[in-house]
Amino acid sequence: MKSAPFTLFFIAAVFASLTVSVFIQIKPVFSLNLIGAYKHALKYDHGYKAAFYAKKASGIYGAEGLSLFLPQISASVGVSRYDFLSPPPLYFSFTSRTEGISLTQPIIDFKRYFEYAQYGAKQAMGSDEFSAARQDFITRVAEIYLDVLAAENYLKYLKVQKKAVHEQYKQAKELFKAGSGTKTDVYEALARYYSVESDIVEAKNSLKNASAKFKGVVGLSAKGIDAFKKGADFLIPVREKLGYWIGLAEKNNPDLKYYENNSIYRGEAVKKDWSMNLPTLAFTAGYSTTNTQEVVQTPALRYYTVGFQLSVPIFDGGYSVEKSIKSENISEETNQELERERGKIIRKLTASYLRLKGYTARINMLKLAVKSAGIVLKADRLGFASGTNTMSDVLSAMQKLYDMKTKLLKAQYEYLMVFLALKSGAGVLSASDLYRINKLLENKNKNYKFKLQAGNLNYDNYNYKKN
Repeated sequence: MKSAPFTLFFIAAVFASLTVSVFIQIKPVFSLNLIGAYKHALKYDHGYKAAFYAKKASGIYGAEGLSLFLPQISASVGVSRYDFLSPPPLYFSFTSRTEGISLTQPIIDFKRYFEYAQYGAKQAMGSDEFSAARQDFITRVAEIYLDVLAAENYLKYLKVQKKAVHEQYKQAKELFKAGSGTKTDVYEALARYYSVESDIVEAKNSLKNASAKFKGVVGLSAKGIDAFKKGADFLIPVREKLGYWIGLAEKNNPDLKYYENNSIYRGEAVKKDWSMNLPTLAFTAGYSTTNTQEVVQTPALRYYTVGFQLSVPIFDGGYSVEKSIKSENISEETNQELERERGKIIRKLTASYLRLKGYTARINMLKLAVKSAGIVLKADRLGFASGTNTMSDVLSAMQKLYDMKTKLLKAQYEYLMVFLALKSGAGVLSASDLYRINKLLENKNKNYKFKLQAGNLNYDNYNYKKN
């Protein structure tokens, strides 16, 4: 009977451990793919949200420009007290009241026409800035995601390499004890082991930095993000020639369009400044009521006024002429900046196109190099076992194999970033390009994947609200 409490305690402990074990097993695994990271970043990244609000603000320029042609209506009320100290006959102290409403409708005002065109150019420039920010945002999300995966894969390679080197080290020790190996082989393997250990420490730090950048943009931990499928083909077919991409950039590149609209803005400024020398015509109307004529109280007077106001500038000290000359120089400066930017964009686009073609060939060659290095390592291991090769030969072959694997990994990730750079340079980068990369991922969470694909990724769907 004394053992009964101990028995109950033992049963309860076993039940609790089983419960915890089952809970751990059925706990859902967090999984986040590239599109999921993109959608989270849309709501979290402050840089993108700042660009979003700047775009909304620039959309007001159209209404501001239109207001230049609408009537200007104003109302006024005036109350004053007249207290005479030594008034002449018939002058009495009184309270003056004046009320009125006036309307002015511009009819001919060339300055307003050109200013309206400037507002339109500014609105277009705001859209261009947002398009550039959005493409930069898409590139940043892809880059931080791929950086994490690259860092994780590199760390995995190093751990596998560490395990293989450790096996070689144990084998060298056994052969040395058996008298068929040398002490040099043991130390070479040990030195290589510690070298890989130091690489692992550096790789862990790189992974931490990449994960921190990921969280800073997406707002979530990078732990558990979907990796690429085994044997995924990183090469996205790009069959169009360079001229096709340059043509796209001429029409769609947001930076180039910004400079083009800025050139329009400056050109309209020249016209606006010259129009300061032209006459203006406006329709005017008003209604007033007052009980004051100069400083004398009168019965309430009510009257309407209707007419036209013509203003003819004659001489302003040369201000308008000098301002126009200044505007012409600024406009020409803007035109030169436009051509400079056009050349810069075409050069960058050409570089991206050639790099993409180069990486395609490089990836194919590195795949063959990895295969060849694996065959060499296998042969060197057999040779070492038979005594025809040294431990140095095996370790050198092993190092070459993992170097080739690392180079292939780096080339594959860089290929995807150059592909995005090409689309961005042409001005046609969109979330659909992230979908193309996302198809290469494992996409473990099927339900989450379905929800993401069912949604629209246009920025208009996100109405940010202040907390």
